[in-house]
Amino acid sequence: MEPGPVDPTQLYQQSSHRSQSIWDTSSTVVLSCRRREAASQRTIPFDQRIEPYLEAAGFLGVSQIGFMQLDWHLITALVERWRPETHTFHMPCGECTITLQDVAIQLGLPVDGEPVVESLIYNWKQVCEDCLGVLPPDMKGQRLSLPWLAKQFTVLPPDADVVTIQRYARAYIMQLIGGCLFADKSNTLVHCMFLPLLSDFDEAGTYSWGAACLAWLYRELCRASHAQSLEIAGPLMLLQVWAYDKFPIVAPQVALQALVDRPLGFRWSGVQPKSEQSANMLLTYRQIFDRLTHTQINWTPYTSDVMALLPDRCHNGQLIWTYVGPLICFHIVELHAPDRVLRQFGVATNEPTVSDDYFSWYSSITRRFITTDGAYYYRVNILFSRPNDLMLLTPIEDAFDVNDDDRTIMS
Repeated sequence: MEPGPVDPTQLYQQSSHRSQSIWDTSSTVVLSCRRREAASQRTIPFDQRIEPYLEAAGFLGVSQIGFMQLDWHLITALVERWRPETHTFHMPCGECTITLQDVAIQLGLPVDGEPVVESLIYNWKQVCEDCLGVLPPDMKGQRLSLPWLAKQFTVLPPDADVVTIQRYARAYIMQLIGGCLFADKSNTLVHCMFLPLLSDFDEAGTYSWGAACLAWLYRELCRASHAQSLEIAGPLMLLQVWAYDKFPIVAPQVALQALVDRPLGFRWSGVQPKSEQSANMLLTYRQIFDRLTHTQINWTPYTSDVMALLPDRCHNGQLIWTYVGPLICFHIVELHAPDRVLRQFGVATNEPTVSDDYFSWYSSITRRFITTDGAYYYRVNILFSRPNDLMLLTPIEDAFDVNDDDRTIMS
């Protein structure tokens, strides 16, 4: 059984996608997840005196989440279903993706604001001295060493003045940026291009850090989806907590942290991933996603009860959660396409049949299965049981207006 796509006009990069390599060779390569979040949590203790500046700049929420152990196997299995052509994960029963809504709710980052972009023509050592009060001894082009930064800003003196506290706050934010939110594959460096945006904390708070963070994640997912890729960076914590809430079947079954004025992602702080309990979880996750039904996806996890637990910063920007257009982070520009995943924004569902227009279209353009076992399982299931794992979209009454097109057929 061919896994698709039958119609290559949408997923035109299939020949170079890692799912093709898996189908052809049964590859079990697990992506290396690059970040320095663990080191930043150990070396820069949070001091209450920097809290007002983190709040003003828009980073207080994400700073409260704490360290989260990454599940490399789960992240790899998700990347195998990420499509750079659509910026969505293609599951057997439909598309889903991480949106601005998820960034705001899970991380508490501002998503409604100015694009994160600034001139790159600076004397970077002077910028470091102005913003941090110290001159880096050695710079890798336009990037700072994260270990050096951690050594310079370990403990905030009890008698620190306002200027010193502000410098410490900038260093803390730069650790968040380089260690987690905008991590690159260097694992030890952070680009200085973010530093001028932090010179004024109130001004920093006017930027859409959430949109920039999502653009960075999209770019990393697109790169990692290539067959030859061996690693991935970026805000992988966001990817993981999104997956836990979207696909409860892959989430650790543990008691979650209570929310007290923190973003939703905090619930998973300190939770041990399933891959720590088994050595072969990549194959397990592939099997789960190959057999995934629409009833195993929590399309709308952010219920009114959940939202009532969250601080105001997680509610901000709701008017642009369904914005369709570019996400910008300096040189990175990626398309935000929530119009492809309307089920995540309050679209009702009917029990589908194989003849439904939406599923007929989706089956023709997607790569439904990653493994031959998954395709075989579906073939047996469709022959010998009622096909109740498919889905048709129908909009709820008074749903927000969207520009419908032939990509999403609703009735």
